[in-house]
Amino acid sequence: MLTEEDSPEARRLPPRKVIHPSEKGVWTRRFYHILVGLFILLLAGLIFWGHQVTNR
Repeated sequence: MLTEEDSPEARRLPPRKVIHPSEKGVWTRRFYHILVGLFILLLAGLIFWGHQVTNR
């Protein structure tokens, strides 16, 4: 006689998405934040360099 614990459905593992949720959105957001930060640093560096060159 099968009990609830011995049934095939009770022994089935949960889907992989439940155990290991995707972090794709987190990494995408980090990538774009880093990209924007690098662009701002480049812009600030070019403005600083431009002031150094033109104020001689």
